[in-house]
Amino acid sequence: MAEGFTSQFHYSTYPSVSPTRPELSLKGKSVLVTGGGYGIGPAIVESFAQAGASKIALSGRTESKLKGTAENFGRKYRSTEFHPFVADVTDAKAVKEIFDTFGVPDVLVNNAGYMAEIKPIVEFDNLRDDWWKAFEPNILVTATVTQAYLLARKAAGTTSPGTVLTISTLGVHWGTQLIGVSNYSASKAGQLRMMELFAAEVGDEVRFVTVHPGAVDTAMSMKSGLKGKLVETDLDMVGNWMVWATANADWMDGRFFWLGWDVDELLKKKDEILEKNLLTYTIVGL
Repeated sequence: MAEGFTSQFHYSTYPSVSPTRPELSLKGKSVLVTGGGYGIGPAIVESFAQAGASKIALSGRTESKLKGTAENFGRKYRSTEFHPFVADVTDAKAVKEIFDTFGVPDVLVNNAGYMAEIKPIVEFDNLRDDWWKAFEPNILVTATVTQAYLLARKAAGTTSPGTVLTISTLGVHWGTQLIGVSNYSASKAGQLRMMELFAAEVGDEVRFVTVHPGAVDTAMSMKSGLKGKLVETDLDMVGNWMVWATANADWMDGRFFWLGWDVDELLKKKDEILEKNLLTYTIVGL
């Protein structure tokens, strides 16, 4: 089981991933979180605020959720600016306008995603109307936002290393145990492979880290039918780990992680991970 990659596995936050640790400080840094107004988005936004990020952009389609989240955190974290952007991130022009307005963030979090109704492929009446919908947000949207980020960096002449964190799922590699989620698992598998290749294309300019956040209490978890069947990961744990990963992105670049793995043990295994090229997408035996 993947949980055994480290001897300890966490479902709630712990001191090593606390965003208030000095070595994890993001003071003076900027962040963009897609899907920032719903699901695990607000938890990610809050953790980056706790780490001292100077400004955070939240994108999404629902204006009330975005503005409500931004206003709530604006009152709570006075040293951080919160910028909500109501945008359809399937629209490349709208995505470009976010970067034109907000600027080039130091960290991009690809959090927006979609899951179709959970059922076998033969039970879908029209694949294009629902089943295929996961491929647009999970692959095309992720690629669109990431490309816009890379182009914005190039246009601005940004030289400091950037970080792209992408929310994934255990479904990309967990055999066939998750029945009825073919569109979600397949589209997320494509997303993971895509991010690995982006990392290779870009090189040291930007670090790409992909993560399985665990089972979290969100609308998507309820839709999956897995709520109550898996131990849930606390929302603040997700956000805190993202901050930790930002600080460690140099060696995590191009790899896939379960955020429940103990980070202190991961650091001890860093040389082994790099030397053996572990935690990359492959076929066992080849």
